[in-house]
Amino acid sequence: MNANGAISVSNIKSEDIFQEVANDVNSINYRSYTISGRFDEEVSVKAFGAKGDGVTDDSVNIQRAIDFVTAKGGVLIFPTGVYRIATTLNIITSIKMKGTGLTFYDKASKLVCGSPNMTLFNLGGPENYIENMVIQGYETDLSDIVNGYGQAGTCIGFRFARANGSKDIDSYITGCSAAGFLKGVEAIGSNLKVTDTLFTACRFSLDFYAAATAPADFRGFIVDNTRFHKCGGNGYTNDAICIRTTGIFKNSQLTNLFADVGTNMLYYGALAEGACIRGVISRYATGDLITVVNSGITPSAAYQHYQITDVSFQTPTGATATAGGWAIKLYDAPGGNISGVSTTFTRKGLISAVNSSDLMLSGLFARNINVDYFSSGLDCDAIELINSVDVQIDNVFVRNTLNSNQTRSVINLDATSSCNIRQISYVNVTNISIGEGSITGECYNARSAPSMTYGTVVPTKGFYRAGSIHINTSATSGGPGMWICTTAGSPGIWKAFVLGS
Repeated sequence: MNANGAISVSNIKSEDIFQEVANDVNSINYRSYTISGRFDEEVSVKAFGAKGDGVTDDSVNIQRAIDFVTAKGGVLIFPTGVYRIATTLNIITSIKMKGTGLTFYDKASKLVCGSPNMTLFNLGGPENYIENMVIQGYETDLSDIVNGYGQAGTCIGFRFARANGSKDIDSYITGCSAAGFLKGVEAIGSNLKVTDTLFTACRFSLDFYAAATAPADFRGFIVDNTRFHKCGGNGYTNDAICIRTTGIFKNSQLTNLFADVGTNMLYYGALAEGACIRGVISRYATGDLITVVNSGITPSAAYQHYQITDVSFQTPTGATATAGGWAIKLYDAPGGNISGVSTTFTRKGLISAVNSSDLMLSGLFARNINVDYFSSGLDCDAIELINSVDVQIDNVFVRNTLNSNQTRSVINLDATSSCNIRQISYVNVTNISIGEGSITGECYNARSAPSMTYGTVVPTKGFYRAGSIHINTSATSGGPGMWICTTAGSPGIWKAFVLGS
């Protein structure tokens, strides 16, 4: 080594170079970082005897690896292989686990249930991190005719339930895949994040419950960038739901979700204060896409406010047109802000609201509602209001191109409902509204309450109630300033009111 501390390459033997390097690394205590220390940081399940050959029951050896990591710390690694698990793997405290793949078709680490009616991972502690894990239920045939839609699944993949009964899960699942489960993930409590994950052939992909110790604090769930594929659709399991919540679900975000072919329902459960569903694409879901049921929610309805936005919903066409339901179905769910909903070939309609007042519905587009209208004899509407008052409806467009008059009306509201509407347009729809409820606002062709419209001539088409007013936008002295409908009809009988000089 020269005066500047650099190793000279002239007239020096190779063993001298190695000795200099050894001296340098010893000076920074490199050798104190032992193999044992490195082992404690990342622990392979194969170091504890797991085979990963798809035949051997690896339950005992993997449980030993889990116990070691939860006791000493570090990351539990699942190298590439197929690990058959016949008994539940129990994790008492927090753990960090990593696999080596994202899909079933990669050369990945895959854990397969070795018996029916079992839970693969039972996580009883908080602060778990699970990455790139591929898991599969006992009913492993993913073909359409056996368990391709999750109807025969009996196992649970990841189950989060605090052993002490408390609510805080505080865990994270990312980059994982689950197939062939009754429940892909079951979580009891609050605060779980699931991102970049795929669920295939799961009857209930994500099943969330409020903790019994804190039923009013059911919050902190984030589901993002997640795909649901062939989860209970095509009539096999009418109750199959991609995301199901049981309890007062609030202050949570379900975003960037994709429901693929063969999915039945995307969401079913409550949406209380601060809950949001945003960015949904559904292709060929066979049931009602999003169902909000806030029955029994506390505190009072004044605190219920939730948001559903940016939803694209398409259901099957042609011979399978009898499948598919509403894009959004609301029960006892007041205070919702629903916007940016687009439907194509929907079997029923855009939004059905029952006992759900104080809604804001805007930016809605429906094309070809009820494509099987003439053969089924059903009467379908874009928006249905039942016992729902003070509903604000703005910027709605309904267009039918397959058959004329496919849709009975844009809005169907019963006698106990009321709404204020503006900016509604439609093509091949029988009426803008039917029912006995009250409609106010800038509504053309309203069926219920008297309306106020604008134009240069007296209306010549559409149904108007007595008392409706049509204001002349080109009024001149001595001409009609407005017309009032004196007898209801299509278009009714109108009386002109002439302006004085």
